[in-house]
Amino acid sequence: MKKINVAVIGVGKLGREHTRIYAQLPQVNLIGICDKQTSVKKIAAKYHTRFYEDYLSLLSLSKIDAVSIAVPTHLHYSITKEVLKKKVNILLEKPIALTSEEGSELLDLAQQKNLILQVGHIERFNPVIKKVKAIIDKPLFIECQRLGPYAPRVKDIGVVLDLMIHDLDIILHLINSEVESVNASGSKILSNYEDIAFACLKFKNGAMANLSVSRLSDKKVRKIRIFQSNLYLSLDYLHSTIKKVQKIKGKIVRRKVKLKNKQEQLETEIASFIDDTRSKHIFQDYQACEALKLALIIAKGANKG
Repeated sequence: MKKINVAVIGVGKLGREHTRIYAQLPQVNLIGICDKQTSVKKIAAKYHTRFYEDYLSLLSLSKIDAVSIAVPTHLHYSITKEVLKKKVNILLEKPIALTSEEGSELLDLAQQKNLILQVGHIERFNPVIKKVKAIIDKPLFIECQRLGPYAPRVKDIGVVLDLMIHDLDIILHLINSEVESVNASGSKILSNYEDIAFACLKFKNGAMANLSVSRLSDKKVRKIRIFQSNLYLSLDYLHSTIKKVQKIKGKIVRRKVKLKNKQEQLETEIASFIDDTRSKHIFQDYQACEALKLALIIAKGANKG
């Protein structure tokens, strides 16, 4: 088996997880990691790879097939653009960029270069979502709740781009219709950006979605509820559970839906990226840009006043 040569740019909390997973995949050769933090040396030693403080020095290696980029959001555009110019496939942590214009430019460049540009919307790889997609056909109403503690490391974006964008990506995936209207509100509490936010979406096909998000909670909550004719699903992302309430022949039937695959989501996402790189299944993640456009509208509404 020919191994894929992979590197990681940005080895903060999330980048370290990318590094760990790449190091344990048999089909991957982790050839380097990059970060300006002094801890990068210890991380490189732990996973028996080389370290670089400058990503341009890392990119000077001619044998890189794929790169994970897990840097602060304001650096996504500039670093991703340089990596694409080097003709390297990319798994970029969300959001794709700070603006939809930057995101579109990156996607178009990846398309021109015939490269993979996958954005790390990890909930797509949650076994709960994969199962639900096979169950529902025409959702009428979706309710999402995503709460978590404040993380000072995420200081360049608000809670909408930090957390809510995950649910927006999934909603756009589940409701196959254009957004007709958006109502949003929010408040700044501990940062210079919105720390809590609420949004109500209406779609052209009549479906609706309500979302609430906060990074001020003591504990994590990741839940989504889906309603369609004669069917209600209650999902818990964190515990990978699905409760199903269905009307069958006039009777209400309640049961839990069993899930076979409980593999680590990030590992599933990275393995998919590597498989696509190996098989040369080239695609650009335009859905991530649609989620960003919607998130920016909501963030603007949440920061009014």
